[in-house]
Amino acid sequence: MPIRKALPLLLSMMLLAALPACLPIAETAADKDGLHHQDAETDVIDPFRLPEPVEVTMVKSVRPDLKLPPGDTIEDNLFTRYLYDKTNVKFKILWYASGNDYDQKFNLALASDDLPDAMIVDEKTFRMMAKDDLLEDLTEVYDKYASPLLKEIYGATRGEALDNATYNGKLMAIPNILPKADSYPLVWVRKDWLDRLKLAEPRTLEDVAAIAQAFIERDPDRNGIADTIGMTGNSKAITSGGYTEAHDFKAVFNAFGAYPNIWHRDAEGKLVYGSTTPEAKQALAQVRKWYAEGLIDQDFALRKNPFELVNRGQTGVFFAPWWAPWEIGEAVQNDPAADWRPYAIAGNDGKYHATMVPMSGNFHVVKKGFKHPEALIVNLNLQTRFGREPTEDDLQLDVTYIEMFPLMLSVEYRDAVSRKHDALMRSIRGETAPQQLSQEMRSIYERYLRDQANPGANAGDWAPSHAYRYSGAALKRTFHEMKPLFTASTPTMEKKWAKLQKLENETFFKIVLGEEPIEAFDRFVVEWMAQGGAQILNEIEQELRGEYE
Repeated sequence: MPIRKALPLLLSMMLLAALPACLPIAETAADKDGLHHQDAETDVIDPFRLPEPVEVTMVKSVRPDLKLPPGDTIEDNLFTRYLYDKTNVKFKILWYASGNDYDQKFNLALASDDLPDAMIVDEKTFRMMAKDDLLEDLTEVYDKYASPLLKEIYGATRGEALDNATYNGKLMAIPNILPKADSYPLVWVRKDWLDRLKLAEPRTLEDVAAIAQAFIERDPDRNGIADTIGMTGNSKAITSGGYTEAHDFKAVFNAFGAYPNIWHRDAEGKLVYGSTTPEAKQALAQVRKWYAEGLIDQDFALRKNPFELVNRGQTGVFFAPWWAPWEIGEAVQNDPAADWRPYAIAGNDGKYHATMVPMSGNFHVVKKGFKHPEALIVNLNLQTRFGREPTEDDLQLDVTYIEMFPLMLSVEYRDAVSRKHDALMRSIRGETAPQQLSQEMRSIYERYLRDQANPGANAGDWAPSHAYRYSGAALKRTFHEMKPLFTASTPTMEKKWAKLQKLENETFFKIVLGEEPIEAFDRFVVEWMAQGGAQILNEIEQELRGEYE
C-alpha cells in the first residue's frame, strides 16, 4: 500500500483506540505483557503543557467531502480547542486544500519560501529542506520535551527511526513509525469452505491455485450455481512495493524471491530495481498463467472494489495484509459461517519472503527560526497519549472528527501487531485477567467475548479480535525481509519517474491479461533502463556511497 494511501487507515486505526467502541492501541505500565512501561520521572515539569500560550502556523490537507459539527471550522473545532486548553498551543491555519490542490499550493509555498511554522512532509521534501537549511534543529527540544512514552516508542526502533530524521548529525525532523506488519503479504481463505471440501490449509502457491480451482468447480457455498470466483485482483496495480496492497499479487512476487517497486541489492550485491529482475519475470508469468486458467477474476482489471466480491460471498480467496478484517465485516454479517483465515505463503525455497515497508514515510518538520519548536513536541506528546494511554478527558472527544487533530503523525510500535496478538492470546487462555489489561486490550478482549457469544452479529466486535488473533499468528514466522535501500528521490527521478511507473504498470497488466507475451517483460526492462532507469540506479548508488562510506 503506498504510503500516502495507507496513512489515513493507520491513523484511524491508532487514534480511534481512544474509545472503547473503536480500535485500541497499546498496553500500560500496569500490564505485564511488555507493551509499554513508562517511567514516572521526566526532566520536563509537564510534557503535555507549555507554561505560556504559543501560536503555531500550519497548513492542512483535508478531504473534499469533509463535514464538521455545526459551528466548527478547520481552524476552530473540538480538537483544536481541546489542544489549546490542554497544551497552551494554538494552531493558526494559513490555508487548507484537498488532494492535488494541496500538493500544488504547498510546492508553490516551498518555492517562494512562504512556509508555515510547522508542517508534515514526505522524505524527499524533508531531505531537500534539510539540505537547503530551511529547518530548525530539534535535537535539544526532543531530548527535553518528548514524553517518556514517545521516547520509548522511538527507542524501541534501536535508533533507526530517529536516524532517518537526522541530517549532518542533527535531528531535523520527527518521523512517523510504520508498523512492519504492513509489509507481509497474506492469503485470506474461507476455512469453512476448506473444511467442507476437505482441503488442507495453504502453504505454497501451488496450494493456493489448487484451492481456487476447487472453489470454482466444487460449489463450496452449496447454492447449486457455478458462480464462485477463484481469487480477486487489483485494478490499479499487479503488485505493490513495501506496503502490501489488498488484492494485488505481491505474495506471488515475494514467493519467487522478487521484491518489486523497491531498490535493493541482488545476490551478487548489485543494486537493482526489484520490478526488473528475472525473479519478477517468473512471478509475472505465474500470475499470467493463473489468469489464463480462469483462477483470477476475469474482470479484475475493471473492477473498482474487489471487496464487494468478498462481502457478497462470491469468492473464497484473496491476498491482503493483516488488517483485512476491517474491510470484510460485511461478509461475516451476511454469512456468520464465513470463517476467513490468513496464511503466509512459502516461496519455492521453502522460506517466507517479504518486501518491507520503510521505517518512516512522513516527517514532522519546523521552519528554521521558529522560536518555540517545543510546542510541536508537546502537541505530539498529547496526540501519542491520546491514541495509546488516553485520560478521562481525552475519552470525551468524538473521534468521528479525529482528522481535525493538527499535524497528525502516526507514531506506532514497529512490532505492534505481534505485541497485541500476544496480549490477546494470553487473555483468551486465561493467563491475564481482564482487570490487568489496558483499556485497549480489554476492549479487544471484550469484543472477542461478544463475538464468540453471537458470531458475526457485529463487525466492530469481529474485526479487531479476528485480525490480532489470526493475523498475528500467521506472522509468527521467520521472514526473509528485504528492506528498501533508498526511499527518497534523485534528480532523474524527479523528471522521469512518473513515465517509468506508467511503463511498468501498463506492461505488467498487458502481460497478465494476455495482451502481450511474457517476453514483453524483457523489452520493458530494456526500455526502462534506456528511459532513465539506468541513470537513476547510478544516482542512487552515488547517494548510498555518499551516505554510508
